[in-house]
Amino acid sequence: MNWQKLILDLTDRSRGGYTQSTLAQKCGCGQSTISDLRRGATTSPNANLGLKLIALSEEMYPKVGA
Repeated sequence: MNWQKLILDLTDRSRGGYTQSTLAQKCGCGQSTISDLRRGATTSPNANLGLKLIALSEEMYPKVGA
């Protein structure tokens, strides 16, 4: 999973994405954690955060035909 791309997609304001702060609140983590993932300073989140990020991504960008 490319977590950096996932965070970039979730925080893409031109597509109605979240601010890093809002995304962090929704995931129950700190904004710095989201920032680290976005910059690639952290390459993988813990399991709970990863699942929350995937769920938010699927909610925001549903797969066609799913």
